[in-house]
Amino acid sequence: MFCSNCGARLVAGSANCPTCDTKVASDLPVPPPPPGAYPPPAAYRPPGLYPPAAYPPGAYSDKSKVVAGLLQIFLGAFGVGRFYTGYTTIAILQIVVTWVTCGFGALWPFVDGILMLVGKVPDSDGRPLRD
Repeated sequence: MFCSNCGARLVAGSANCPTCDTKVASDLPVPPPPPGAYPPPAAYRPPGLYPPAAYPPGAYSDKSKVVAGLLQIFLGAFGVGRFYTGYTTIAILQIVVTWVTCGFGALWPFVDGILMLVGKVPDSDGRPLRD
């Protein structure tokens, strides 16, 4: 809907035009928003992609970040740390990359193990690893 005086787009429910301050007739219908104009509700998160924004007490994983990190640092070429946290696909990819690059790809599991130790990697359910 547009202002009859200046042609500016009107804000739904406002009494005056935001540009020229002309009084807007209140009986005009409010057009529906175009499809996709509003983002999904803040509570919506695609499953498995993001950990929850806030964790209730006791919502931590039963896996330890120290165990996961050390397994990943010392046995990461075999994907053991990722298997431990439930990420089977990433574990298999780490094995393949390590062997295809003749061992140079083992840098990825090493860095991954450090990230696990500092708590940046959740378990496969999105819960943070316990201390």
